[in-house]
Amino acid sequence: MKKQLAFSLHSAVAIAALITAGCATNNAPLISLPPLPAPPAPPAPPAPPAPSAFDTPEFRSNVGLSEINALPAYDRGLSGAGEIVAVIDTGIDPMHIDLDDNLHPQSHDVSVSRTQSGLRGPSDHGTKVAGIIAAEKNNVGMHGVAFGAEILALRADAPGSCQAGSCTIKTDEFVAGIDAAIAAGARVLNLSFPVLDAPPGQTPTPGNVFLPPEMEAALRRAIANDILIVAAAGNNAPGRIPQPFIAQIGLEANISGQILLVGAADRNGNLFAGSSIGDTARDIYLVAPSEVLTTVFDDQFAQTDFGTSFSAPHVAGAAALLFELFPNLTAKEVGQILLNTARDRGAAGVDDIFGHGMLDLAAAIQPIGNLSINLSAAQSADPILLAQTMIAGSAPFGDSFSGGFSDVNIVAADAFNRFYSADIGAAITRPTAPSLAVDQILNSAFRNYDSGLALGKHTYASFYWEVGEPYTHDRPSWRHLQTGDTPYSDASLRAVLSTKLSQNIDAHTGFGFSPLSIIDGAGVGGDIFLISGGHRRDGFHEMASTINSVAIRKRGANNLRYGAAFSMGGIQGRDATPFGARIEESEMFSLLAFARKNTANANLEASIGMVRESDSLLGARSSGALNLGRGADTIYARVGAQFALPKGVSLFAQASGGATHMRGVSESLVQGASAISSFTFSARADKSGVIADSDHLTFAISQPLRVESGTLELNIPVSTALGHSSVVFQDRSFGLTPTGRQIDIEIGYSFRTKWGYSLGVNALHRLDPGHMADATASDAVIFSIQHRR
Repeated sequence: MKKQLAFSLHSAVAIAALITAGCATNNAPLISLPPLPAPPAPPAPPAPPAPSAFDTPEFRSNVGLSEINALPAYDRGLSGAGEIVAVIDTGIDPMHIDLDDNLHPQSHDVSVSRTQSGLRGPSDHGTKVAGIIAAEKNNVGMHGVAFGAEILALRADAPGSCQAGSCTIKTDEFVAGIDAAIAAGARVLNLSFPVLDAPPGQTPTPGNVFLPPEMEAALRRAIANDILIVAAAGNNAPGRIPQPFIAQIGLEANISGQILLVGAADRNGNLFAGSSIGDTARDIYLVAPSEVLTTVFDDQFAQTDFGTSFSAPHVAGAAALLFELFPNLTAKEVGQILLNTARDRGAAGVDDIFGHGMLDLAAAIQPIGNLSINLSAAQSADPILLAQTMIAGSAPFGDSFSGGFSDVNIVAADAFNRFYSADIGAAITRPTAPSLAVDQILNSAFRNYDSGLALGKHTYASFYWEVGEPYTHDRPSWRHLQTGDTPYSDASLRAVLSTKLSQNIDAHTGFGFSPLSIIDGAGVGGDIFLISGGHRRDGFHEMASTINSVAIRKRGANNLRYGAAFSMGGIQGRDATPFGARIEESEMFSLLAFARKNTANANLEASIGMVRESDSLLGARSSGALNLGRGADTIYARVGAQFALPKGVSLFAQASGGATHMRGVSESLVQGASAISSFTFSARADKSGVIADSDHLTFAISQPLRVESGTLELNIPVSTALGHSSVVFQDRSFGLTPTGRQIDIEIGYSFRTKWGYSLGVNALHRLDPGHMADATASDAVIFSIQHRR
């Protein structure tokens, strides 16, 4: 039995019908516009960028914009440009400085009986509504939600009906306005007046509604023409129920989402006391701000009062921004998105008061549901979830996957088939750069125990186990190994059974050893060379975390030995990405044929092997849209030589090189890979009797298995086309060679005293750990004391 004690000094990183329209207004004073500013002076040097270039006084003047979280939409460049929002109302002031440039040329008075036609009527209700939707961003006053959209102003107040702040819109004007919106190609229709009525003396309810058939037919025409209808829920309605007729149509299964009813929220986000509630229309109901600075007549601005008339245009403007960003969406989809992304208010979930909650534009432009990736422009295969997509890199590839895919964005679709840019590099798990963590070195080099049992004259069983917890003087028991109790929860057991079948044939079966270890007899311990774990390491087989091997050796004439080994194991682990993808394990099978020739002063060896991986590529695992194929086959050759020279000097060198071919891929962005070459080597020089007869000096240098060449071919979705309804793909090649080359250098010296103690010191240096050029080199010095008895 041997006892060992080690401690270290280390540096760097050693240890990482009759329709009444009206709304309440207050008596806030009008604000006159200032004179136009003089031409600006030459700009000063730019100041550090603000958190958002759109967080301006003009933005802050319209408090509703912050309440609906509009800044993220503006930061994405959205303004509503190219979108048409129809406003059937009391007309607008066409000369208003905040509306004149955003007025659609087909805006007009839809009344056929008015003697003096014109866009500007006696009420500024329509001007206020239009300003909330699309007041211009011109550094004057405030700006609207969709400040780049066009307002199709359709004046529909009945001639002579505007009295005491209220106006009446009759059926003929309403129908004409609907048809004008359809003809102009409007995507959104804002109705900031109640569309309900009932026979005299009766209370309007969803089942007791009187409405001329002409009006219903007009609304259904708008729906058939893919127009999103945004209607004010109404103020002070009997029973505070929302507009029954609108709700009755909007709740139809094939329409649900294409009509939205909007209630009014006060400055604190609570429901305005006069606003209609969600009630039976809760499934198509949400709330929006109502107390905002907006446009009134003669280039002026005023503070409006509460009322759903001013809440609905916030939703209409938000819808215009969504249509701009995602022109492939239908009106029903836009409405469903605005409902689904509203901030929950009141009782949890959709409730009778707030319906879906408060309009949230920031959430509306974000993906809904899991993102998925189309695999081809033809979309011949089903999309694959981004959350199922991943590559877990392996040591031979170093940082090639993470580096190659850095800053590579692909197009992915959400549950509404809206396309977003996704950083595919986030689906790559980069291996940890192996620094010289001294505790791990000591675990593998010193904290181990071995024992053996002779089963017969030619049969022997040996056991070897190691523990990864802090070193103690107690030996691990079988109970610890079986249950994993502390302090040996990281204990691992290895075993080998060897027997002689005949005079010249040996057979070995091992658990936890690589084929080369079994061929060598599975000897353990006593190697002064610490960081490479012995001169017979084989990187091709060490990719598997557990190897079960069977080997047979035959002795031939002239000190020739040859044989074969078979092994099977698995690449374990549960890596995860920010998208949530996880990969289980891959199976590995290998076959190795070898030959060795021993002479008086030299040992020569050569082997050829094959490694077959079921679900990995040189240990790198994958899933989803980055599936690397159905496994890989590697053929490799290994040569080595050891020479005994005079004066106690010995030299050893070995090198292995392999070629890996990825088996066919399907349902993946990966189209294939070129042949991948890889290489590993180690060399060592030993000198005994340097100072005394019992000392030993070792110098070693090695490189773990590293990919030397190879490319991965992908066809990836990079942009959208045809109104964002299809995806453009591009062929891309990614190199698989890592940026760095890990080199391990070690010098070791030991001597044995006459009292049975061996004292040793090892100096270690690791360059480019993990084959990563950006990884910090590490160094360590380890002192050891061993005693044998």
